[in-house]
Amino acid sequence: MNHSAFQKTMKNKFLKNTSWIIGGQVIKSLVGFVISILTAKYLGPSNYGIIGYVTTIITVFTALSNLGLNNIIVKELIADREKSGQIIGTAITLQLISSAVAYFAVFGTVVVLNRNDTIMWFCALLQSGTLVLASFDHITYYYQSRLESKYPTIISLVAYILMQLYKVYLLVAGKSVLWFAFSTTLDSAVVAICMIFTYVIHKGARWKFSLSVAKILLRQSLPFVVSGTISVLYSSLDKIMLKAMLGSTESVGYYNVAYTISHAWVFVIAAIITSFTPLIYEAHGDKANPELYRLRARQLYCMVFWISTAASVAIDVIAPFFIPFFYGESYIPSVIPTMLLTWNIAFAYLGTVRSAQLICEEKQKFIMIFAVTTVLLNAGMNALLIPRFEASGAAFATIVSEFFVCILAPMFFKKTRQVSFDILRGICFRQIEFSSIWSLFKQKIFKKQTVSQAQDPTHPVQTADAALQEVPAQAAEQIHSDDPVKNSGSDVDGSDENTLQNTDPADAGGAKGSENKDSEK
Repeated sequence: MNHSAFQKTMKNKFLKNTSWIIGGQVIKSLVGFVISILTAKYLGPSNYGIIGYVTTIITVFTALSNLGLNNIIVKELIADREKSGQIIGTAITLQLISSAVAYFAVFGTVVVLNRNDTIMWFCALLQSGTLVLASFDHITYYYQSRLESKYPTIISLVAYILMQLYKVYLLVAGKSVLWFAFSTTLDSAVVAICMIFTYVIHKGARWKFSLSVAKILLRQSLPFVVSGTISVLYSSLDKIMLKAMLGSTESVGYYNVAYTISHAWVFVIAAIITSFTPLIYEAHGDKANPELYRLRARQLYCMVFWISTAASVAIDVIAPFFIPFFYGESYIPSVIPTMLLTWNIAFAYLGTVRSAQLICEEKQKFIMIFAVTTVLLNAGMNALLIPRFEASGAAFATIVSEFFVCILAPMFFKKTRQVSFDILRGICFRQIEFSSIWSLFKQKIFKKQTVSQAQDPTHPVQTADAALQEVPAQAAEQIHSDDPVKNSGSDVDGSDENTLQNTDPADAGGAKGSENKDSEK
């Protein structure tokens, strides 16, 4: 196969791979959103908050138990396919050990923080099983490395729909909160069993544990544990502080509903970012036209901000009518937090694009600085606002923290000041040249390359196309895993699926990815 045909094949596989992931996410989001409304209404704010709170604790320990392996496993599989059996077997073994420790750590934490709440203890025991079962997610990364995401996507989608039917049964049968808590682990179990069966059917390499491979994986992955923990801590901070400062799970339930509604559409903005980011990387590599790189960044900043703004205006108009009608009068306290949290999306996803830009410029250390700053600022503002304004105070604290770290913080450093200027120019429609965007997409995706481009491996188009062999898996993880938002470990109705995580896992100042969970009775 000649070079041009190979690149065209890779591009088609990339598009098909991404479309499977996005399509699956759209269906899951729609189904999950409907079920979450029914579940929240049935359980009430207090019990709905129990599931959300326990899931938050689990999410914090998830960042530790996965050992950062999810950030490097696809790259390792692509780099050395001959050792795929050793890589996957070693990764699963390492995570099984760490997640078993995390399982008991979650239970101990919940008991210490809630000494007299036995219902919450049992919920923690039932939900935490997902930590151990998540070890088999590495099979998903195996398929991602081969651009065959349709298999894990179909399995995940089928398991997800089955779990929604299970929850409908629980609603009809009037089951207690413990049954809903178990649904998360049951979903993970179904996915794990189906993934193992699929791997065996496709005659994947036999799993083996290798001490030498374990050392290599841990040496590369452990730095991600720190950044991942900071990101997850940020995503969990609001709910943990709401429960700790108010002593009730009702505010956590209100916050869950607010997040579910305000972020129901964010997979759209995540898909735009994932599709456009490779164009920024390509432009950065075009030394003949250095201004093109900043133009691409400004264009993406502009799209992210104004699409998010339009969605936020719509949600603010709808929320006061939508929540009482669908969730019931008991959830009216969720209205104001919903109307506030929706404005966080614009700044959160601007932060995601900002991280991609900093990575291009090899200034990754500032991502960590901004992440820590966001956590500290958010914690301080929560401490001031939650006692008086409860869930609304936590939502407002999130907006201020994201705005400061996204727009203002980069101005304090000379090396990142230009990034802030790019964001502001994009927001203000300065130096955008939007007429070039559609023609650009047609050129990159729909049209054939010219002969000269196909034959010249140094051409910027070829440079970008070559990168597509590694981009798909990362892009897939970004869309599949929850969110280019404060990343939490679950979706709108309590499944263990990550939703729309930040383009960069270290960016705690990216979108808050919540754990929109089922709470129960």
